[in-house]
Amino acid sequence: MNKKPIKIAYIVDEFGVAPHYYDTLKEHQKTENYIITLLIVNKKQDSKTNSLQKQIRRVNQIGLAKTTSKIFFRFISLLEKLTLKIIGKYSDDSLKSINKLSIDKLFVAPNISKSGLIYEYDDNAIQQILSHKVDLIFRAGGGFLKGEILNCCRFGVLSYHHGNNTVNRGGPPGFWEVYHGQPSTGFVVQQLNNELDGGNVIFKGNIATIPIYSLNRQQINKKSSAFLPHIFNNLEQYVNSNAFPSIPYYHKLFKSPSTMECFYYIFQVTKYSWLKIIKKLASKKIDWSISYQFTENWKTSVLHKSTKITNPDGRFLADPFVVKIKDHHIIFAEDYNYKLKIGKISAWKINKKGHQFIGLVLDEKFHLSFPYVFSHNNQHYMCPETKQISEIRIYKANHDLTKWVYHKTLIDNINAVDSIIIQHEKIWWILTTVDTAGSVENNSELHIFYSKHLQSGGWNPHPKNPIFIDSLKGRNGGFIKEKGSIFRIGQKQGYGIYGEQASIFKITSLTAEDYKEEKICKLSPEFRNQSICLHTFNFEKGLMVFDQAEYK
Repeated sequence: MNKKPIKIAYIVDEFGVAPHYYDTLKEHQKTENYIITLLIVNKKQDSKTNSLQKQIRRVNQIGLAKTTSKIFFRFISLLEKLTLKIIGKYSDDSLKSINKLSIDKLFVAPNISKSGLIYEYDDNAIQQILSHKVDLIFRAGGGFLKGEILNCCRFGVLSYHHGNNTVNRGGPPGFWEVYHGQPSTGFVVQQLNNELDGGNVIFKGNIATIPIYSLNRQQINKKSSAFLPHIFNNLEQYVNSNAFPSIPYYHKLFKSPSTMECFYYIFQVTKYSWLKIIKKLASKKIDWSISYQFTENWKTSVLHKSTKITNPDGRFLADPFVVKIKDHHIIFAEDYNYKLKIGKISAWKINKKGHQFIGLVLDEKFHLSFPYVFSHNNQHYMCPETKQISEIRIYKANHDLTKWVYHKTLIDNINAVDSIIIQHEKIWWILTTVDTAGSVENNSELHIFYSKHLQSGGWNPHPKNPIFIDSLKGRNGGFIKEKGSIFRIGQKQGYGIYGEQASIFKITSLTAEDYKEEKICKLSPEFRNQSICLHTFNFEKGLMVFDQAEYK
């Protein structure tokens, strides 16, 4: 007997709903697991108090200094958005009208605290909500909810907190991560209780911070809201998992920045922007290159002793992978052309005498990178990144691996990068990084797919997808198999820097029900004075390879 779908209500405001929530409502279709049946609409508050009186009352409540700083911060935000819109870097974030949403609406008038932050509903409103017999309420409007509304349906009230609630409670969302130069910005979905941002966390993630507040806030809004259908479809699993147990919160409650903090933020953003402009005017760019080292044990390798392959003129090399055939190794790497702005796959023959350029081995009309190579039944296959055509595909090599031809698309209509394909316990696995939100951020979500056969047309998504959302390790940077153990290399995104570091993780559990890994070590670009990034590391039968970047 099929279960009835979970009935969900959204709390929204009468004057509009944020676009990232509006899209989930507009595009919603009934599924087997859930249906959005109701909008609980907070009515506009009528007031006989004029605007000037409101401002005077507000000043009396919080003081002139805080009022001034709030106005200043709002001015900075508006100016920043306007500037970004003019240069085409910021999309419209104006509230969307709920009138076109074909979902039943229940208009209620919450009791709003003098501060304007806390919303409570009277008994009449609660009874009206109860009459709709919803199973879950999702907060997409209003303020901080208190009172009986938190207990009037079986799954309670879910809400996003845009920040890592173990270190950053309060707001504004996405600001303090930029202010403090933190490499990642977090978000959580929690079942609300009466403790601000202290509810039961059922889902969380961290994505790379954009060093401009308005862009960072927009990115975290879009990225986090893209998971709502997934959360609703697997609601009972997440609510009952206890995957993120509560811990004491010992940091301060973050609030709107003071005037001095606003000036410091302006200084930080101005410095960041001017440095980018100066580097552009000076034709400075991040230039990747690859290096190799002969060693019998990758764990004892010494990176500064490696041999660097000189980049061809007008191109850079990155994402190296290595294969041993006969008496030599071959390194495959992304070969990026600055002028054409496209990557191809080139190869180098490596032996004790040195390295020799074999040439271009894979060329397509679209961008290629991350040439992961594996073998099966005495045949070598390559799975390069083909995000530009929304596919995960494999190519097949000739006998000496100098030419590769398209073989098969394994998964299509997927926004995935840097895929790794392995056979483990007689099952084939794809570990890849997916952008659920679509062209928002592609560095944090590790997803897994599996199949009994490599050539199968049906790859099953892992039930725990996304395995995690973490820009400090979520994008693949290589793979090592050694004496029955398997290791995944994960990239760390820095503050405004792509591929700043890498870490090596030992995979301790890989099954159709579970995935676990433990961190072994980190890899940092400190071995050369000019190096600023390292994001790929691989090893195969006596040869270690990696990439690094520097300004050029």
